[in-house]
Amino acid sequence: MAALSPDDKSGFPAPSRHITTHDEKGVSKFLPDDVISANPSWGQFSPHIFGTLLWGTVTSPAKMSDGADVVAFTSGTLNPSDIVTRNGTNMRIFDFAPGFKSEMHRTNSVDYSIVLLGSIENQVDDGDVRVGKPGDVFIQRGTNHLWRNPSETEWTRMAFFVVAADPVVVGGKELETTTSVESTGEK
Repeated sequence: MAALSPDDKSGFPAPSRHITTHDEKGVSKFLPDDVISANPSWGQFSPHIFGTLLWGTVTSPAKMSDGADVVAFTSGTLNPSDIVTRNGTNMRIFDFAPGFKSEMHRTNSVDYSIVLLGSIENQVDDGDVRVGKPGDVFIQRGTNHLWRNPSETEWTRMAFFVVAADPVVVGGKELETTTSVESTGEK
């Protein structure tokens, strides 16, 4: 089990990543840790969110021949603070503090949001709220939504796989996106 990040107050272990590749004969193997560390950097995204970017691609479908995706990931082409990687994908882990509540937000993406530990509420524009527990998946399809950790004492950990998408058009009008999920500080 990975060591706890010193910056993360959740008590959850820091995640490790294990990336595969091919040798010159096409045999699958794991990418050496000196190319990309198995222990990704862990940071504070807001006063109530800690997380890490595990992997991302700058194209979809990904260009993996000759390690093009590895070069793009290690060269700083991806901006770790972007929610959506334009024309690409990203995979993140986030820990949400007890009582955390995000701003309502929408991105041009399909988000596969998986509850790993704790519980989370997901609210959409019409006020409907669904509660997720470990193993549950929320699929956001360019919809306006917010996240809330309903616990006053327990942290929540989620994995997010985000795939860039075309803007959503309803009734001939392109829906507006937002780029911030900062905590409102409300509970």
